[in-house]
Amino acid sequence: MDASDFLRGGCYALALWLHGKTDLPLYGLYDDHGEMQHAMVGDHDAERFYDARGRVPAVAVRMMRGRPCAGSDLRETTVEEVRAMRDLAARHGNPSPTDRQVAAFARKSPYLREIVEAGPVPAPAPRP
Repeated sequence: MDASDFLRGGCYALALWLHGKTDLPLYGLYDDHGEMQHAMVGDHDAERFYDARGRVPAVAVRMMRGRPCAGSDLRETTVEEVRAMRDLAARHGNPSPTDRQVAAFARKSPYLREIVEAGPVPAPAPRP
């Protein structure tokens, strides 16, 4: 599997796997109808995001291959919602990578490998 598989439906499996390894929050890009179009993890201050492209700064997260993404509403989401989208994407014939395939892909990406090797990232303490 290559990056394009993880940008055409496989993003949901990748985001869930990264979330499980890092405890980074899950984010989704939603369209005008409230449908999630893409999933990723992001750091706790929503400055950097991680998906098949590697590390993506917040200013570029709504762009894919130089064009605006189908979804432009970026917001934190839940494991349950990403799982539901993963299952829906698989039923529609989109790539449905296994954990083993996701792990192999993450090992090839310097930024993904870096955050996975760092391990769980705790959320910052609430500000007083």
